[in-house]
Amino acid sequence: MDLHKEDIPTLDFLLDLLVKRDSNISEDDLKEFDKYKEANSGLLHSEFKRLMYFFGHFQCGDPKNDEGLSEWVDINLGSAQFKHSGGFKNLYEGLEKDLEDKEFEKEKLEYSRTIRDQESRIRDLTENLKFMSLLKQYWWFIGACIGLGLLLRGFLDNI
Repeated sequence: MDLHKEDIPTLDFLLDLLVKRDSNISEDDLKEFDKYKEANSGLLHSEFKRLMYFFGHFQCGDPKNDEGLSEWVDINLGSAQFKHSGGFKNLYEGLEKDLEDKEFEKEKLEYSRTIRDQESRIRDLTENLKFMSLLKQYWWFIGACIGLGLLLRGFLDNI
């Protein structure tokens, strides 16, 4: 599941409730958040279930369920520490920064690869240019060698 920027205020709200109560939170607590005041129970259930995943994934709460009847998140040892370290907002900003850093590294590697390819092409063209320059300067010598070789062949064929 992906963590979206619009989930951060809701997750931090639920985390604050979890730490303040020092017990647990449930889907009924979503009704206290402005975004979900008018939501129906089906939406609340599915949204809470989705948000529960993040509490378990980032180990700032223990998701629990009562065999499908109800679901809640219990506080754990990492809940208060996670909240005091900035909560989900800080986590999301860190993830965004990591993503930006990875994109920068990817662009840097792509740029380096392009530079290496261009340097390789320049090297090949330089070698070709040197060869063509030698042919241009010594065309008369090459022609003379070929002519001398043909002359010698003709002379040796006559003997």
